Parts: sequence; C-alpha cells; structure tokens
Amino acid sequence: MATDTGHRRLRRPWLTRLRPRGEADLDRAALPRALIQDAVARLGPGPVARAIELSSAVVRRFVAEAPSLGGGPAGVEMPRRGNEATTVRALSTLAGSAAAAPPVGEEAREGIRAFVHRATPLEQVLQGVRIGHAATTEAFLRACAPS
Repeated sequence: MATDTGHRRLRRPWLTRLRPRGEADLDRAALPRALIQDAVARLGPGPVARAIELSSAVVRRFVAEAPSLGGGPAGVEMPRRGNEATTVRALSTLAGSAAAAPPVGEEAREGIRAFVHRATPLEQVLQGVRIGHAATTEAFLRACAPS
C-alpha cells in the first residue's frame, strides 16, 4: 500500500518517526481505502498507521468519559470515522500538505445527523469534541517532544 512518493519530503522530522505502538492495520481504517492510500503516499505508512491507532484510542477515551455519546457499537463507528479523518488531516497539515488532506466535512455532517437523531444535547457533543481534541493534542505533543 505504501508508495515511494511524497512522504520523504516531510518538513517535520518527528512526523517521519511516527509509528504505531501496536499493530495498526491500514486495511481496517474507518476512512475509505482511497483516502488512506493517498495519505500513505503523502505521509508514509508509519504516520498514517499511528494516526489510525491514535484515533481508536481517542474514541475509546471519548466513549469512556462521555458514554452517552457512544450510543453502542454502531454509534462508535461514526466518531471513529470523524476522528480518523481529523487526525489524518491534522498530520497532513503539520506536514505542509493540507490542500491534499482528506475532507472532514462529510464525517462531521454524518456525526451531527446521528447526534440529532439520538437527541444528544449540544453540551454533551461539545464535551466529546473537547475530549477528542485534548487527547489528540496530547499525543501530538508527546510525539514531537525530543526523545
């Protein structure tokens, strides 16, 4: 799945060192395969696999801290897709290739529809956004810190 283009020119050295901590299967990503392949071409397989792994961890934290937002197994898939798109997009932006990053729009609209359908209060949705952003930011800051 990895290609030999783009990802060697990343401007942030810490991005090239990103690797999953466990086994992250790019084929089990929540995002469409074409978006994952494009991200791998731009960023490399390690950073994309780490983004997918991080997204899963963020969603677990999100559901643990705000269980009403998860809504069961089907309800977890929606925030997983949205968070994965946001995480890959953030890495693309940090790498200097935001114009080619996956769009976040449809995943966000899908999430909004699901929360409206379940009558989830706005305060809970915003709490989930805060949890997700905090967990992702913490992970990125740990990744770019000198080892």
